[in-house]
Amino acid sequence: MVSICGGDEDNDMSLAVKRPHPLADDEHLSALLSSLDGGLVRFGDEGYDTARLGTVWSQDVCKGDARKAFSPETHPTETWNLDSCGLPAAIATVADVADVQACVKYCAASGELLAVAGGRHSHKCMVFGSFVVDLQRLRSATFEERDAQGYLVC
Repeated sequence: MVSICGGDEDNDMSLAVKRPHPLADDEHLSALLSSLDGGLVRFGDEGYDTARLGTVWSQDVCKGDARKAFSPETHPTETWNLDSCGLPAAIATVADVADVQACVKYCAASGELLAVAGGRHSHKCMVFGSFVVDLQRLRSATFEERDAQGYLVC
């Protein structure tokens, strides 16, 4: 419960805060945790708010030196649309393609709703109760195969 009025018993306008479900502590989660090179935070864990909201972008940090290389440390990602930013059940900050694959397999096996946070411009990247795959540490993509119609095979 969150008290809006600071605990005034005569004027208690408390609201129930809806919380996302916890991830099942099962073999699917164990397999994911053992293979993940990136990080995983669940609702309630230390670091959850930072993972959910991202790092606040600063022009001084990002454009202070024109020769600064583009990196997650110098050019962070933040969730722009906070008005409808949900509370995911968990957020995986992936380190590589293998992490993305492991997260997708985990969601398929466990039935978790999968959401993807890329550039974080959409409110759909932080869906309530979802398992978010945060791509902010991945700064490039390569596609090596095309199917018979010329479409990329992922």
